[in-house]
Amino acid sequence: MISLILIILSSFFNAIMDLSSEGKLKDKYNKNKTWENKYKEGTLQPKFFGSTSWLVWTTDLWHLTKMLMIVCLIGSIVFYSPLTQWGNDAHYYYKALDAFLYLFAWHVMHEGVRKVYKWVNR
Repeated sequence: MISLILIILSSFFNAIMDLSSEGKLKDKYNKNKTWENKYKEGTLQPKFFGSTSWLVWTTDLWHLTKMLMIVCLIGSIVFYSPLTQWGNDAHYYYKALDAFLYLFAWHVMHEGVRKVYKWVNR
């Protein structure tokens, strides 16, 4: 169950990444404008140590949500336990049903975030 929650969270973060890269968020969250946050004003010199590599997630929303999405996906692998296995049966169709449930949860959250964004900004 922890794994399913982490998949849903990673889908949420992915939807925020999509909205940011599509330019649908305010300028301070728009990936196409905030990429400059990792550099000193008017140069391509790093703003601070690690701002263009391992600390890039601290520079803008897109990189932060990408890092959180990846952490959630890795956590969902680490904490995976079958959702649909009944008894001692370990048939392949239980794994297929799990995969379907995870994909369905991903889709519902991802599309839900986009629909809420549209509704709020109509």
